[in-house]
Amino acid sequence: MRRAQALKSYKATNLHDRTAEKSPEELVALLFDTACSSVQQSKNALSKGELEMFHESTSKAMQIVLGLREILDMEEGGELAERLADTYTSIAASIFKAKRERNDSDLGKIYLALAELRGAWQTVSGASENQ
Repeated sequence: MRRAQALKSYKATNLHDRTAEKSPEELVALLFDTACSSVQQSKNALSKGELEMFHESTSKAMQIVLGLREILDMEEGGELAERLADTYTSIAASIFKAKRERNDSDLGKIYLALAELRGAWQTVSGASENQ
């Protein structure tokens, strides 16, 4: 019991340390890091037949993508926000399908899409630091 509480406390502190001074763009890039990591975990779990880990990691990736869609400012974001919403919706649907079908190949494609978006957000966050 104490070990679980200590681990939870450590994770909360570590998360705070990683996010306290970050810009919104950097936080989005961190979320994409986590989504990419989760998809990679799901691929590894699937190859090992660890279905519980597979379902947990694909669910986590989907939650992140859907969460990113929900925080879009559709009023201020205009056409870009609409495109991102469509992209995030498509990726979430692809994750759901890959999860249902246990499709390793589709997970690889999803990882590439998430990694490309992560790179774009990292570029934006780097550009915002230099202004």
